[in-house]
Amino acid sequence: STEKGTTYLGETEFAEDKFWAKTFSGQQKGAVLELKYDAKKLPTVLHAKKGEAATLKVTIQDVKQIVLPELNDEMIVKLFGKDAEVKTNAELRAYIEKEILKQKQESGLVQAVEDYLNEVKKAGVSVIIPKTMTDQELKVRMENLEKRFGSAEKVKEYFQQLGEEKSREFIEGVQTAAAESLEKFFILNKITELLGLKIDWNSEQEPFFVEKQLYTKLVGELEAPIEAKKPAKKTTKKAE
Repeated sequence: STEKGTTYLGETEFAEDKFWAKTFSGQQKGAVLELKYDAKKLPTVLHAKKGEAATLKVTIQDVKQIVLPELNDEMIVKLFGKDAEVKTNAELRAYIEKEILKQKQESGLVQAVEDYLNEVKKAGVSVIIPKTMTDQELKVRMENLEKRFGSAEKVKEYFQQLGEEKSREFIEGVQTAAAESLEKFFILNKITELLGLKIDWNSEQEPFFVEKQLYTKLVGELEAPIEAKKPAKKTTKKAE
């Protein structure tokens, strides 16, 4: 019997498995490819559901390419709105440079705090996270993933395309991140308490608020991001 099915390929699939790019790059709509069936070399999504197969016949149903509009001043106003801080291409570039500098500072801040926490853990501080808390954190993260994808069904489809092994690795990664996040929270909570920092853990804080407070206490005031220097204007002095 012949099995039929449809799968969708995008940047994610091409990035995760070289098979897709090697097999389908440059193919046009309507192209038909016959591949030798080898379960060891084929991605899981192309595996036969009922036993083995001799060949795999693939028909390219459609090919789409994202075409981005020209990013001129008119388009910037359309995208960001008339009341936005950014209205021109030059202002957008300046804004991006400023944000990159800010992100570099925040990245350095997070790394400094992470290094400090690692030293604290090396000194013998450890936290035992109850499995129920880890499971709850995992549940919240998976629910957020469903929101990003649009529905639980779309997440399920994504996992089916990844295959059983990669899906398991993905979920284990989320679970590990959840446990590490909880561990960091409890250690930070105790450290800030010992240092006399008043943190309202129940209220919503600005991004990196706790890290900034801890850094200021241990190191000193955090420097504001230095804006990119603009080239000096050339001036011509008239000879007297």
